[in-house]
Formats: sequence, structure tokens, C-alpha cells
Amino acid sequence: MTFNDGSVRTIATLAIPSADSRAVTTYVTIECNLIHCTLFMTKAQTKQLASTATAGAVVAAACKAASWACRIALAIMRDTATSAVSQGKCVALRKFVGPSLVSWPVIEKCRS
Repeated sequence: MTFNDGSVRTIATLAIPSADSRAVTTYVTIECNLIHCTLFMTKAQTKQLASTATAGAVVAAACKAASWACRIALAIMRDTATSAVSQGKCVALRKFVGPSLVSWPVIEKCRS
């Protein structure tokens, strides 16, 4: 979808490896405008991120040598997800449009 202000919403299929080496397919919503893109997690994904320990193992394994940095990032994501659940909202990852590699978690109204 393209909105009047030029922002775009895309729903995509994303395969995420699970702790038992199987891929889990999930649907995510991605919204972009001139400044940043945001990947929205569902309410169920937000609750799972806030309450599960297996996500840390998957992320650390995917990061390999930089697993320490990924564990820090996951702890921040888990804290943000816990806050989002308590507010009845969802967690999302936001990244500036352009060459930046940095993304950060935000709490947003859940998308359907």
C-alpha cells in the first residue's frame, strides 16, 4: 500500500530459523517512509519474544563471532517486548533508510 504522504506498507513472508534447525515462516509488516523503515511484529510474536529464552540461542548462533553483541541486542529487544506487552502494543524494529546498519526496537500500535 502507498499512502498519501508517500509512505509504503508491505506485508512479506520471512523464514526464521528455529532452535531445532527448522525454518519457521512468519508474516511481517514493513512500513517505510522517507526517513526510516519499520518491521512490525505481531502481538503473538511480541509476547513470544518477551517470554522465551530460545530466541537468544537462535540469535547468538546466527551472529557467530559477534554473539556477545547479539545477546546485548536481544536483551534490549526482550525488555522492549516486555514493555510493549504490558501496554497492549507490539514491538517493531526501526532502521534509517540509507546505508546505516543500525536498527533499534520501538513500541508501536499493533498492525493487523
